[in-house]
Amino acid sequence: MPLPSVSRPLESTDGPATSVRAVALVAVTGLSVVLTAVFLWGTAIPLGVPGEWTWSRIPADPLLPFSIAQLAIAATVFVCVGWLGDRRMADARPRELALWGLAASVAALGWSATLISLTPSPQNAGRATWVLYYPGPSGYYTEARSTDAPWEYLARYDEKVAEGDVLHLGTHPPGLIIAYWLLDLVRTRVPGVEALLEATWPIEAQDWWNLIREQTANTPRPPPASDGRLLWFAALTVWLVGLSTAWPVWWLVRRLHGPQAAWRTALCWPAVPALAIFWPKSDGLLPAVGMLVIALYLSAWEHRSLVRGGLAGLLAFVGVMLTLGLLPTLFWLGVWTVVRWVEPIAFPSHPDGSDPRNQPLATNASSYTRRLPLTETLSAAVPAAGLFLLATLGVSLVCRLNLPLVWLGNLRNHAGFYDQYPRTWLAWLAVNPVELAFALGLPMVVVLGWSLFAWFVARGSAETVSTIDAAEAATRSNRRAVLVATVVTFGVLWLSGKNSGEAARLWQFLLPWWLVLTAGMWRVECRRSGDWWSHASKVWRT
Repeated sequence: MPLPSVSRPLESTDGPATSVRAVALVAVTGLSVVLTAVFLWGTAIPLGVPGEWTWSRIPADPLLPFSIAQLAIAATVFVCVGWLGDRRMADARPRELALWGLAASVAALGWSATLISLTPSPQNAGRATWVLYYPGPSGYYTEARSTDAPWEYLARYDEKVAEGDVLHLGTHPPGLIIAYWLLDLVRTRVPGVEALLEATWPIEAQDWWNLIREQTANTPRPPPASDGRLLWFAALTVWLVGLSTAWPVWWLVRRLHGPQAAWRTALCWPAVPALAIFWPKSDGLLPAVGMLVIALYLSAWEHRSLVRGGLAGLLAFVGVMLTLGLLPTLFWLGVWTVVRWVEPIAFPSHPDGSDPRNQPLATNASSYTRRLPLTETLSAAVPAAGLFLLATLGVSLVCRLNLPLVWLGNLRNHAGFYDQYPRTWLAWLAVNPVELAFALGLPMVVVLGWSLFAWFVARGSAETVSTIDAAEAATRSNRRAVLVATVVTFGVLWLSGKNSGEAARLWQFLLPWWLVLTAGMWRVECRRSGDWWSHASKVWRT
């Protein structure tokens, strides 16, 4: 059974009940924003576990009122674009849809740039330079510039991993180092790129680069003057790729809940705090890469496309070359595949042998169930796994690098981190969800909690929908598979005790998964109803 789109139009919102719901939503989310500010700047409660790892607070800017005014302007533009586009989602044709997507992307860029620029120094745009330059926060640029023979460096990379570094290089494949080489190649060989970087390079980042140049002038290997723009290129790439996560989120939600719910869910992504807080760290790449892998894989499943399945596997390989932080996404895909394959799909019985797939299915009528054929399941999984293995073999041969050995060494070094820096498992079991809540943003946590609660209420209710068709049955099955894959993957990560200390940064890849699970509420809000809760239950009805 393919993964269908929700093609029927959703009703527009109007009436007093809708106004009450909108006011309630604004009030609850606004209150959660206030609570966040009070917690961060009005209390001294540590963010983490004292003695093991805590996040330090950035002092409030003396010009905070002026900054809030600027942010309000950027937010107003973004909200207005979102509101105007929302009114057109149900009827927009592909060309108009693309234009609204472009307008929303520009507004999101404006919001994000304003937010970063107004952060107190040195955490504003200047961090694009020092975070990526100094080995302490990162180290991949330094490593990329440490050699003039890239092929020889890659051939010895397994030896570097075997040295046992438990912080950066020892726990990562060489993908980020290769990325710096590729970015430098694009910067120097593609016309116009250098000029564009110069034109967009923030003053704060330039000031930091000038300071670094002064401090390293007498060292054996001072950085070239043009490398300041290379660092800005890397930071700009992380920023743009991170914000682009909204597109695969939109694609997935559109197939599960419809166009308006997809629009509203995707618009929430630029407001996720982790995007701005942890920029320009490379972890900001993973939400987009991981969600695009999921979108390609599910699209391959839907269309029985070997090409899209292969592209999913190829992109998954690129992600795993950057960091093993993409492995949970592959686990998510495995869980989703198993759930979709083992769950029977119901069809109405037709004695005349006609195709029942598009016929209504009455819950009290005679029907039969069947499991998806294994060949349909493998049509996505086999090309994805095949291209992943072929890419691994090809890169290993071309670079004379044993990638499986490197990955095993990365996992071993990551485990060794906790030997050098012990963590209390039970303490972090409690802290990690709180840290992730701040990373996603308390307003979205409220929406997520509401959506999940509505789903469980619907599951426990005896009320049923009188008639559905096979496409809707498959869509509901896909929603359940997404929910199960997300909860199971997060549960395994959470109970494993991995990343005890920086879950908000290192687990950014799972934030869009939670965002997708909020879409049930946005779908409810897209409908006209005087009974909000009853429709909330029907969204998840099975």
